[in-house]
Order: sequence, then C-alpha cells, then structure tokens
Amino acid sequence: MLQSAQRVVSELDRTEQLRGATRLLTDEILFAAFQGISAQFDEALGGLGGAPKFPQPMIWEFVLRFGKRTGNPSARSMAQTTLTRMARGGIYDQLGGGFHRYSVDAQWLVPHFEKMLYDNGQLASLYLHGWLAFGDPEYRRICEETLDYILREMTDPGGGFYSAQDADSEGEEGKFFVWTADEMRSVLGAEADAALRYWGVDRGPNFEGRNRSTSAPPAASSSRRGRGAGIRVATTRSWPPGTGSPAGPSPRPAARSIAPSTSPPRPATPSSS
Repeated sequence: MLQSAQRVVSELDRTEQLRGATRLLTDEILFAAFQGISAQFDEALGGLGGAPKFPQPMIWEFVLRFGKRTGNPSARSMAQTTLTRMARGGIYDQLGGGFHRYSVDAQWLVPHFEKMLYDNGQLASLYLHGWLAFGDPEYRRICEETLDYILREMTDPGGGFYSAQDADSEGEEGKFFVWTADEMRSVLGAEADAALRYWGVDRGPNFEGRNRSTSAPPAASSSRRGRGAGIRVATTRSWPPGTGSPAGPSPRPAARSIAPSTSPPRPATPSSS
C-alpha cells in the first residue's frame, strides 16, 4: 500500500510539472502523437488495436482536428472509417440510440451492454464534429439520437444526470438490447422484412443465440455468436456507395415502433456529478 501511495504522489508531481510547462504543442509533437495512433489503427474495422475495442472519443477528436489542421488525408480516412464502423455496429444501440461502453470483439459487433454518461456525452460531440467535417448526414443522425437517448434515459427528473446504465437487466446481460426475429415481426408487422434485412437479423443469431442489431455484416466471427435459438445484436448493413438503404420501406420508422413497444426502462446508476 505504501508503494502504491508513493506512485500516486509521483504521478501527481509529474502532472504538476506538465501543467507548469511553457513549451507549446509544436507541429512535431502533434505529428508524433498522430504517428503513434496510426501505428495502432485497424484499417479494416476502424478503432485502435483488437478486442476488446473501446470508442476512445478524445483520440478521434484529436485525429479530426489534426486532419483539419494539416490536411492529412490519412487522418481524415482514419476518423471516417472509425465513426462509420462504430455507428453501424452493435456497440451503438440501433433502436434506442446511445453507445455501449465497449465491444468485446474487434468488429464493434457484440458490446458490453453498460452505457456510460461520459462516453455518450463525448461521442455526441464527436459525431457532431464528424458531421461538420464530412457533411455525412449519418453522423448528424447518430449525434441527435445519442442526445435524445441521454435526455430520455439518463436524465433525472430533478435535473441531474445518471452516470451509467447497468449491463444487466432483470439479472440477464443485455436482455433489453437483443431480439429474436419473431419478437421483431410481432411488433413491426408489414415493416418487419425491411427491418430484419437492415439490422442483419436475416443473417442469423450473433449473441448467445439471439440478435443484437447492427448495420454492417461482421468481418469475422465473434466467440459469443451463434449460440441458442435465434437471438441477435442489432447492426445495420453496409450498402454499396450511393445506394443509401435496401429497397423497400425505410427501417427507421420501424425503429421508432419497436423501441417504445418492447424496451422497458433500464435501471440507471445515479451520479453525484
């Protein structure tokens, strides 16, 4: 314990030294930071490293700003790949809005279902800045849906905010975030076929036999996919450039139908902040 305390004091001393430094952030320092991020970048799936994969919004804020400052095309591409992959993966709640804490795999497919206030606040800002940088309406939608989620489920009636929502609901991990095809059909009726294609439920289960919705087919199998009887994490498909969405009715009205109909309130952990 004494050694731990000494390490904490040492880190605090180092922080004070950094705070008192007069050296500016030069182009060389910024470029070195960008190089360090580039070395860990997942070019196929976005984000840094492998599983588990965290959103790390402040890193992508830096990459966006570095790309704007320098005109570096790699920085823009890295940020765009990451924002799009996260938005279309299971780490994003395709029905209720907001981001889960992290993905247990490298594909952004199956999340740890906890939702954190600090993540969602920063990610809403990140997607707003992504929309300003790229003009992509998908990024604006993600920002708005995330803020709507915070207001709806993370705001206390007294005016404060809750710090987190538990990963477990009624003693079961992710219970309110996974679906069977039959559950979705029972709610959506005639809109079900378009929604099942859009959220990838037609590709079979991907989370302990159920469906977690996303918008893009996973690049590789997750260790937690395909067990049980047809339950899936919701994602959305990757459609060819310029096609926007699959033929047939838009699934977005379906999302508005299914979310309030079948998602009971999730318990939140109050925050003193």
